[in-house]
Amino acid sequence: MPAAAEGSAMNSKGQPQQEPKGDSLRAGGAVPVNELICDHVALELRTEKGLELLTGMRQLSTTPNVICYTALISACDKGRQPEKALELFDAMQKEGVEPTVATYNALISACGNGEMPEKALEKCIEMQEGGLTPNVLTYTSLIRAFGNSRHPQLAWEIYNKMKEAGEKPSVLIVSSLMQTAERCQEPGKALRILQEMLDEGMRLDVLTYNCAIRCCEHMADAEEATKIFEKMKEQQVIPDVDTYGSLISVCGKCKWCNTAMDLFKEMQDSGLTATHYTYNAAITACCNVKRTVMALDLFRSMKEAELMPDIFTYRTLLSAVERRKYLDRAEELFREMEANGPEPDVIAYTLMISCYAKNKRPDRAIQLLEEMQSRGIAPDSITYSTLASACEKAGDEAKVQEFKEKEAEFKEREAECLRLRDIAVRRNTQNKNTHIRYYPTSGIHRIITLPRHGMAVKR
Repeated sequence: MPAAAEGSAMNSKGQPQQEPKGDSLRAGGAVPVNELICDHVALELRTEKGLELLTGMRQLSTTPNVICYTALISACDKGRQPEKALELFDAMQKEGVEPTVATYNALISACGNGEMPEKALEKCIEMQEGGLTPNVLTYTSLIRAFGNSRHPQLAWEIYNKMKEAGEKPSVLIVSSLMQTAERCQEPGKALRILQEMLDEGMRLDVLTYNCAIRCCEHMADAEEATKIFEKMKEQQVIPDVDTYGSLISVCGKCKWCNTAMDLFKEMQDSGLTATHYTYNAAITACCNVKRTVMALDLFRSMKEAELMPDIFTYRTLLSAVERRKYLDRAEELFREMEANGPEPDVIAYTLMISCYAKNKRPDRAIQLLEEMQSRGIAPDSITYSTLASACEKAGDEAKVQEFKEKEAEFKEREAECLRLRDIAVRRNTQNKNTHIRYYPTSGIHRIITLPRHGMAVKR
């Protein structure tokens, strides 16, 4: 066989592929052109080139076949082009080309990944009305689509329908359902389906196990998390850095500091590199049992590993040294934040103010309040409560009264924020990490969605 020219594309049979020029569409006939379209789509998802060939076929009154259309719709799915996928599907039906289960699966997946779950469900119903039976891939796409939508309960309904139809769930379906339960803050539901699948002898993957361990983290159940970790090892599923991060975090929440540090060492010994998340989890585990020196050692190791500490790292350490009244260490950490970043936020400022208060330095606490306000950082009710306590110890009744009034005012505003957040959760989203932030300078309440509370975002 002659060697292909350097840089030339190969078709699906491993042969050199030639670009169609001039009359090659007319000469090649329908079947070769259909193959060309599939090859162009397969090569780096060249959807536009496939569509160009499709247009050429139509100009020659040649009908593309179902394989051609399915390949193009699948490429639209991967390219996040659900409208184009629907357009192709409509054109296919108008030309009398009968879609197969694979065609519907590609279209349903395109709609689901394109955040059009209702349209995906509509096409599934249409598929069944046309005499085609959904398979596990169909159900997978639908469950993933609704699991990430505003109506996650429909994912569970589809799962029940799938079981009624006699289809066995795949690992991807189990993982999707568990992630849906986690997102809706129903960790118990996720762990129940995990146990159900384990009882049936299903071999799960690392992502599914990680989701289960995160659910234990939400429930602060270190015992269950370690059991799942042991089951993971029994199935010879290799843990990754996210596995260890979640395990260390849940152990820290339950004050299992020794176990957390053993896991941190096991992770490093296995050749995995600690991330911001794992360092933060380990530092938190130490701080939760007042092992401040060990936490600061981890902080130094983190910087030696060229990982820039984030706001959560500094907050955790400031909280630890504040509890121990280590004013010098607190000031050093705070100055380091100001010099190198991240910029201190209201929580960092409040912790520093509290440290001054505990060390009987109300004057410095008030100066820090003025500094944070000059930087555009609004105090909250805890800030004012801390300042009132500092002034009370100093015997400054006028300042105590002033700060207590501010505290009451901000508590009222924060209560309104919580009320609005609950309304937002009920009406707009199942994500309970939605918060309403109050901006004192403008008097505006704004809805925002925050990452998982109590832990830095995984990087």
